[in-house]
Amino acid sequence: MPRIIRIALCALCSAMILAAPAVAEAKTQGTQTLKLSAHRKNISGYAGPINTAGVFPTGKLYVAEVSGAISYYARRQYIHPNHFWNTVCGEPLVTTSGSLGIDAEFVFARPWTTPCPLKLPVRWDNFELSSNNGATYSHPAPLGGPFTAPTPGHAYSYPIVGSGKYGLFRLRDNPGGNPATADNYGRLIIQVRPAVAADCSGTGYVLFGQPTEAACVAAI
Repeated sequence: MPRIIRIALCALCSAMILAAPAVAEAKTQGTQTLKLSAHRKNISGYAGPINTAGVFPTGKLYVAEVSGAISYYARRQYIHPNHFWNTVCGEPLVTTSGSLGIDAEFVFARPWTTPCPLKLPVRWDNFELSSNNGATYSHPAPLGGPFTAPTPGHAYSYPIVGSGKYGLFRLRDNPGGNPATADNYGRLIIQVRPAVAADCSGTGYVLFGQPTEAACVAAI
């Protein structure tokens, strides 16, 4: 091959390499608001999951602020309990969309039987979070807890430690059973934000997996 042609080809190859787009890195998670509906027409027994727009960088600390309430029972069951139920236990939250009785931490009202089998509210762990793109799920302990009753506004804050993956949120109802999520309604509002120093106070640093409050603040 003539030397002039070889030089021209090399120049062309270099230009192509320089012009080639770089491999896009995954977007990191900033502040974001998500809406997790309790209703889903499926038979999996899960509502969701919904995922964050970006990944949680490994070792970075975040907080998911969760508020709102839902129902795992059809609207009519709060008005005219029937079939399995004959009464409503607890004090439901009455809204324009129907009566609600569950938040991210508690069952505080529900259609049930007379006499009410348990005094409500009672804790539950069906709100689940994954910080590793769905590889594992758990119900994390809330910052400032443990709580013995629903908070004002049914609002709770959950710690998240980044692992370089997306975050996912879901509601567990009746996995493997009937289409239990088909009659659910209501939703949880989830605001994901970077942690701040105040989140490390009290036992917060322990929930973030840090040895001391100072270490927690340093990680932020």
